[in-house]
Amino acid sequence: MGLIALAVLMVSSVATLQVEQGEGVNILDAEDAVWWSLTTMTTVGYGDRYPVTSEGRLVAGLLMVAGVGLFGTLSGFLAAWFVEPGDDERLQELKALREEIAGLRRLVESRSPTASNG
Repeated sequence: MGLIALAVLMVSSVATLQVEQGEGVNILDAEDAVWWSLTTMTTVGYGDRYPVTSEGRLVAGLLMVAGVGLFGTLSGFLAAWFVEPGDDERLQELKALREEIAGLRRLVESRSPTASNG
C-alpha cells in the first residue's frame, strides 16, 4: 500500500512538472511538484501550489481520486484489523456453546425413558 502511494506521488509529481511549464505557472521545480502532489493526494490542498494548465488540472483530478481511494483503502484495512479479534472471540464462544448444548443433549437422551426402552 505504501509503495503504491509512493509510486502515485512520484508519477504525479513528474507529470505535473512536465506539463506545468510556461508563463504564470507556480510549480517551478521538483520540490514544488512533490509538495503539491503530497498535499493534493492527502486532500489537504494548502493552495500555495496549484496547476494552471489543463493538463496539470487533469493530473490533479486523477491524483485526488487516487488519494481518496488509497486513504479509503487504508482506513478499511485498519478497521478490519480492529474488528477481526472480536469476530474470532465470538466464533470461539459460539463453538463452546454448541459443544455444551451437544453435551447436554447427550446427557438428556441417555437419561430419557425412551432411550432405555429402545
